[in-house]
Amino acid sequence: MSKRIQKKSASALLAKFKANQCTPEEIAWLESWYMNWNAENEPELSELELKAVEIEMSEALGLTKRDTLKLWPKIAIAASVLFFLSVAFYFFYLQPKAEQKLSHITDVSPGGNRAVLILADGSKIDLEDAKSGALAKEGNVLIKKSKDGQLIYDLSGTAATKGSEITYNTIETPRSGTYQVILPDGSSVWLNAASKLKFPTRFAGNERKVEIKGEAYFEVAKNPVKPFRVLSDHQLIEVLGTHFNVNNYTDEPFVKTTLVEGSIKVSSKGSSKIIRPGEQSIIGSGDKIEVVSVNTEQVVAWKNGLFSFKRADLETVMRQISRWYNVDVTYEGEVPEISFTGKIYRNVNLQEALKSIGYIGIKYRIENNKVIIEPEKQ
Repeated sequence: MSKRIQKKSASALLAKFKANQCTPEEIAWLESWYMNWNAENEPELSELELKAVEIEMSEALGLTKRDTLKLWPKIAIAASVLFFLSVAFYFFYLQPKAEQKLSHITDVSPGGNRAVLILADGSKIDLEDAKSGALAKEGNVLIKKSKDGQLIYDLSGTAATKGSEITYNTIETPRSGTYQVILPDGSSVWLNAASKLKFPTRFAGNERKVEIKGEAYFEVAKNPVKPFRVLSDHQLIEVLGTHFNVNNYTDEPFVKTTLVEGSIKVSSKGSSKIIRPGEQSIIGSGDKIEVVSVNTEQVVAWKNGLFSFKRADLETVMRQISRWYNVDVTYEGEVPEISFTGKIYRNVNLQEALKSIGYIGIKYRIENNKVIIEPEKQ
């Protein structure tokens, strides 16, 4: 396909978009391409040209205000040409290759608000099917499901009676599930897919202690005299009141704790580190604690409905895809040594998510709820 034809085809697609004539799939592709576009894709452009391209794209998709920056006319025209060619290349070279393997298969829906609550006596409540309102009572604690789908432990009124029995509950999300629980002290916890949180139905004594497996984001209610402690594999986290994320999946090589707000102390095998906002503690098989600076928005993107990656290797990306869509991932031959930078909405079907990843050149197919990554061509 010649550059002239590429430009003409892309121009027609954008014209359809502006005329409100694009199909939902065409709109999704435009948005996906824009989200995954970054300066690394155009290494030969100057900083001013890169800015022009970015503004042209965002204006074409209606994602930013048109008056953000006034461009030199010649640069604006050049930016338009570069944008047209880039979109054309993506749509007419990469997209058909991805669709070829997926056109005759059943799609997989994304995960959603689903979890199982296990009460102290071992009985289980499917929170996805449960109606809003009172679900159970543990001692003097009323367990409710809100209209928004939150699990709430109500200690109001007589529920806070001293001396009432302390029992433990567990909430588990399956692969393709996520859920929010409001603990007895008012702390909020968001669980990612394939995660488990164990906690008391009321916090007694001089501490608030819970256990986590998988991944969870915590917004801890402040209580200076009763620290909040999170126990997970290889570490203990202690806070007074703060916002942080814990990633503790057994199939991940590291346990990662990321601080968004406040201060926490992470301890492991006799050593400890104080973590500050914007930092992440990393613990590997040797239980040594390392601290690095990270983009917290990217780390907690899952809570806000996004996959967000920056130069992530393919196995890291596919582990997240596997958990959220409840599919297995296998590799034919060696794992391709490629990285992915971009964002993907978590509310799209599996095919759409894989198309967004496919632009980096991987080949794949879906068979019997399994994503198979094909070997790279030599």
